[in-house]
Amino acid sequence: MQTKKLSIEEALKSEVINQKTFEKAERSKPGRKRKSEDEKVKYNIALYFNKQDFESLGKMAEKEDETIQRFCKKIIARFLKSAKTSV
Repeated sequence: MQTKKLSIEEALKSEVINQKTFEKAERSKPGRKRKSEDEKVKYNIALYFNKQDFESLGKMAEKEDETIQRFCKKIIARFLKSAKTSV
C-alpha cells in the first residue's frame, strides 16, 4: 500500500494538524454542563406502605427489572403526564 506524499501546505490544511490552541483550551470548560434550575431534582417525597403493599410493589418492580424507588417514580411521572394532557 502506497501512501500519498503531501506538500507542506496540504499537510498544514489537513484536519490532523488543526489542534486546539492554548487560547481555545483556556476558553473551554471541562466537564459536564450545569443543569438549569428547572431540571434539577431537589424535592423528595416519603411514602409509607404496609408490608403487604410494599411486597406487592416490590414484585411489580422486579417484573419491570427496576428498583422500587425508580418504579414508583416512573408510575407517578406517567400519571402526571396523563393528567397534564387531560386538563
